[in-house]
Amino acid sequence: MVAGRWTLTRLLGIGGMASVYEAHHRNGRKAALKVLHPFVTAQPLARRRFLAEGYAANKVQHRGVVLILDDGEDGDLLFLVMELLTGRSLAERLAQQGPLPPSEVVRISAAVLDVLAAAHDAAVVHRDIKPSNLFELESGEIKVLDFGVARVRDPGSTAVTESGVTLGTPAFMAPEQAAGKLDEIDALTDIWAVGATMFQLLTARLVHEAATPNAAIVAAATQAVASVRAVRPELPGDVVAVVDRALAFRREDRFPNARAMQRALLGSTPAAASASTAVSPPTLPELDRAGRPPRSPRAFWIVVAAVVLSAGIGAAWLGVERARNPSPASAASAPQPPIAATLARAELAPASPGPSAAAPGPSSKAKTAVVPSTSAGLRPNKNPTPGARWKPLPRRDAEEHLIDTRQ
Repeated sequence: MVAGRWTLTRLLGIGGMASVYEAHHRNGRKAALKVLHPFVTAQPLARRRFLAEGYAANKVQHRGVVLILDDGEDGDLLFLVMELLTGRSLAERLAQQGPLPPSEVVRISAAVLDVLAAAHDAAVVHRDIKPSNLFELESGEIKVLDFGVARVRDPGSTAVTESGVTLGTPAFMAPEQAAGKLDEIDALTDIWAVGATMFQLLTARLVHEAATPNAAIVAAATQAVASVRAVRPELPGDVVAVVDRALAFRREDRFPNARAMQRALLGSTPAAASASTAVSPPTLPELDRAGRPPRSPRAFWIVVAAVVLSAGIGAAWLGVERARNPSPASAASAPQPPIAATLARAELAPASPGPSAAAPGPSSKAKTAVVPSTSAGLRPNKNPTPGARWKPLPRRDAEEHLIDTRQ
């Protein structure tokens, strides 16, 4: 029993800083309790940051953010009460399925960017976007978890920072974040993390393969990311362009904001654009009894005048041509559009995308969980074959939330 009112029924996940449990309130309500580890509770900075998660998350008014319902203490226990979700994290889905279809990655990423746009409007920078912090409900809706290292860019806020400490997960840190440049950590930092997340969802690989978290930080701070096409050459070019731009080493080369990246994504695949809830359907005009849109009388007469004028000009031109070339064969030899030009135009036209991969239905074994930010990353076998299993990274390689750069 926690705080005299919550009964912990089962463990949902264990993270570097906290564990998450399914819990029942004494009034019968179910929720998820995120409990800070006792050895972390003794650190004042960690306590403040843990409690700040609820305020940062609730500052973002978007249904894609997990609600923090309450916080409290019970002796040495510090906990947050969160809404209970049913589904799985994207890290779990990736471990089960391997690389996801591009259309699915576009759909998921567009939903995440919608949440981030709302967060950035509220002056909140997440700073830890990654597959294990993205939760897919059984309905397919995406929830963004863990605002525990979020930064509230507000002079009047109680944002928690500490000199010499880099917050986040090394494999998903933007260059400025890995270098500890706190004054440059903003919305563009989250955009880079979305690009790194898309890279992993598409390839089941991290943007920088490193043996240790510290090596990953050094790589992120000093090395540009190779194009995702180098790993999956068959990916659609427009999807590759979005991922590569989001992962640009120079901040000014990335998308200027989350909405701009979302628009680029939704324009990359028609299937994703039609499936997105962020795009409102166009307003269609009312139809007349014959099923046609109503016409403006003025527009009608303008069209009639244009047709008459065109006919007159055409007749005059034809008369001049006949006067110059009286031979009857001249009409049969009228110039035709060259076929080469037509084919060239067809080749230059953008190819229509192939059938989009259907989004998989909800797992038959979906579980109830609020997954903490400690799900393992993934690394494929060196020579993958059909049916090969995807190997989870050791936790130390995948998740390190608090890296002391003074060491």
